[in-house]
Amino acid sequence: MKLRQKNLFLAALAENADRFDDMMRHMQAVVLDGPQLVQDERNLLSVAFKNSIGRRRFALQVAQRLAKDETRANSRTSAHYAEEYCKQVVDELETILATSLCLLESLLIPAAVDLESLVFYLKMKSDHYRYLAHFRHGATSDYACERARQGYGEAEWLAMKLPVTHPLRLSVALNLSVFLHEQMKDPILARKKARAAFDSALQDLEQLQEEKNVRF
Repeated sequence: MKLRQKNLFLAALAENADRFDDMMRHMQAVVLDGPQLVQDERNLLSVAFKNSIGRRRFALQVAQRLAKDETRANSRTSAHYAEEYCKQVVDELETILATSLCLLESLLIPAAVDLESLVFYLKMKSDHYRYLAHFRHGATSDYACERARQGYGEAEWLAMKLPVTHPLRLSVALNLSVFLHEQMKDPILARKKARAAFDSALQDLEQLQEEKNVRF
C-alpha cells in the first residue's frame, strides 16, 4: 500500500475511532504528499480539523464559564486554575488553526483546479479565521476578522456560479450569516443573506417539482 493510501486509510480509521487529532495528522500528510484532493479526501480533511477544533472550542467555553463562576464566588485559586486551563486550550487551538491555514493558503487553494474545490477551501479558510477572531483579542482578533470577511466575500462570489441548491453554496451562505451575526454584530444583514439563499433554493426546488409534474 502506497503511503498516500495508507494515510487515507488510517484517517478513515481514526474517524471511526473518534481520534480526530490522529485523523488530522494523517490528512496533513496526505496534503503534503499532493495537494490536489478529490471530494472524499476534502471531506476527510474538513472532518478532521472541524472535530479537533470543535472539541477544543467547546472545552474553552466550559473553562471560561467556570473561571467566571469561580471569580464571582471569590474563589481566586480555582479561578486561576480555570484561567490557566483556558490558556492551554487556546494554545492548542492556535497551533491547529495555524497548521490548517498554512495548508490552505500555501498548498490547497493555489492547487485548486475546479470551482467546487476552490469554494470549499475558501470557506474552510474563512471559518478558521472566524474561529481565531472569536478567542483572540484586540488587533489580532481584528486581523483574523478581516481575513475571514475577505475570504467569505470571495467564497460567496464564486459560489454564485454553483446551482442555488448546491450544498456548498448553501453552506457558504449559512456560515457567512453566522460570521456577520457573531463577529460583525450585524444581525439584519446576517438574516438577509441567509433568507436570500434559502428563498432562492426553495424557489428552484419548487420550479423543478413543477417541471417534473408537467413532464409526467
